[in-house]
Amino acid sequence: MEATDARPCPVCGGADARPLYRQRFARLSGGNPVSGYDVVVCEACGAGFARGIPSQAELDAYYRDLSKYENAERGGGASPADAARFEAIARSLAPFVPSSEAAVLDVGCATGGLLAEIRRLGFARVEGLDPSPACAESARSLHGLEVRTGSLAALPDGMPAYDLVILLGVLEHLRDVGPALASVRRLLPERGRLFVEVPDVAGFARYLDAPFQQFSVEHVSFFSETSLGNVLRRHGFEPLVGTRGARAQSESSTMPVLTTVAEKVAAPAGRMVRDGETLPALEAYIERSEAREAPVAQVIDDLVRSRRPVVVWGVGTQTAHLLATRRLAEACIVAFVDSNPGYQGRTLGGVPVFPPEFLRTRSEAVVISTGVYHREILRQLREGLGCSNDVIVLNAETPRQGLE
Repeated sequence: MEATDARPCPVCGGADARPLYRQRFARLSGGNPVSGYDVVVCEACGAGFARGIPSQAELDAYYRDLSKYENAERGGGASPADAARFEAIARSLAPFVPSSEAAVLDVGCATGGLLAEIRRLGFARVEGLDPSPACAESARSLHGLEVRTGSLAALPDGMPAYDLVILLGVLEHLRDVGPALASVRRLLPERGRLFVEVPDVAGFARYLDAPFQQFSVEHVSFFSETSLGNVLRRHGFEPLVGTRGARAQSESSTMPVLTTVAEKVAAPAGRMVRDGETLPALEAYIERSEAREAPVAQVIDDLVRSRRPVVVWGVGTQTAHLLATRRLAEACIVAFVDSNPGYQGRTLGGVPVFPPEFLRTRSEAVVISTGVYHREILRQLREGLGCSNDVIVLNAETPRQGLE
């Protein structure tokens, strides 16, 4: 069910916003509750966010039931890129943990890769919080970690106090940012610390892995350095140190990131700094995405004209976007495949979704449609499944047919 109310700015609470782009998605049966939203910029403070999205409770239910972070195709283990990223993050936050006896909570911990790295550095009191029971079970079985099932909007009963709370790639997923930070405050003592990392809107156009990928079915707040500082101070956290950088997400994707360590203070700050970088950053990203999507659209048009039967691998943001905004829905798609067990057995546009093993008995060309994992999928298709099907790649980096 779609939200009908106008979402206020998650940074300042302002009601007026300037629309920049309308994102749309095809939806899985019984799946993601987001079928589209307006990308807007707050007239009052300049922050960017998605407007016209479901409630926080509906989003939490999605992450509970349809999480893609269990890494089912790897038995819950981290990819090489994720493992390297977790190691680097653990080392960067270690100096801000008060002592080796400090209690650390990772919110949205998935299968516990980051917590395992932090523990390896000598911090034994580490715990996780994740909405997905499957993620919690994987973290326990893989790393022996204690992971509670829940979210910042619905904290489990009996949670203790922590010295450091980690929000790695969390705030951008939240509709209700302020209430989430209020929950974090309840978990921290005075001067307790918060480690936050979010995608950096200023780098969206520079690190464009796939057109409009940052306007995903999951990312609904778009932070700049200024807006992140504003929202933290407004809700009682004083930033101590912040950095801008980029982290590899896969073999073919790099995410621009903002990393901030903040401290809980007695009272929220009243000051709000005008964000002047989000509007031009989003405008540049939209313009570049439209240009980069043109060759992808041409491949889709050719596919539609040919009426060639295909199986599409991937039902995430890129596929959902192309089905709703380009002609992909007109192609002769006989099936979808995806590694996420939560997607399998559902339908997208009336077409069923199967596990990758489905391809072992199929001869149709495989359309790889993903913003960030096309190389890994091709390797799984060729080496993991032993399939020799023709391949068509729907990616701005390599939109072409017959990839070997």
